[in-house]
Amino acid sequence: MAANRGRHAAIQIEGDPDEERGAWHVHSAKALLWAGRVLPLATVAAVVWSRLRQESWASAPLDDAGFTTAFVPNLAVGLSFVMGMALPLVVLPVGSSVLAAREADRLFVRTVLGRRTVDLASATAWRARLPGQGHGIQVVSVRSRRGWVVLMASELWLDADYTFPGGLVGADPPHDTSRWWLSVRGWALLVLWVLMIFVVAGAGTAVAGL
Repeated sequence: MAANRGRHAAIQIEGDPDEERGAWHVHSAKALLWAGRVLPLATVAAVVWSRLRQESWASAPLDDAGFTTAFVPNLAVGLSFVMGMALPLVVLPVGSSVLAAREADRLFVRTVLGRRTVDLASATAWRARLPGQGHGIQVVSVRSRRGWVVLMASELWLDADYTFPGGLVGADPPHDTSRWWLSVRGWALLVLWVLMIFVVAGAGTAVAGL
């Protein structure tokens, strides 16, 4: 188990998430993982389909806002926007804390990219709290010589009842300065996320022919 030294943080998780945690939380998190694996393929297919059929929908009626009412380009734009929102969960080893389990000094987390393993004996943690009231979304990057994973915990992530003790995920640090710094990091992540949504959605829209 990792020692709590500065950026090093103790992680204490036992058992298998399928057996010891709420089935609804686990199944929902698993469904999100599969959706994250299907989403990139569906988005690329819709964008390419829209581009190839541009001549057929170019003459479709426009709505009051001046956008086409054709199904194919609207599907491509919608999926591009969703892909922008979900991109960090798709391209990074991000997992919910309900899908994490510990065996001895190893932490296993299921992500869109597959199951990741972190050696807790050499783990370091980087934390941030996203802005917002009521959900307490926390992001924790856990890195070791063996691997790297990003853990998320909040009611929105369907695991409000299961958090990591030891200062990783759960209660804020005891010092006001530390809590303030977590919020600054959270705002920085949020700004980057919003910019990424616009970039991905804009690129998808352009390639789709709109």
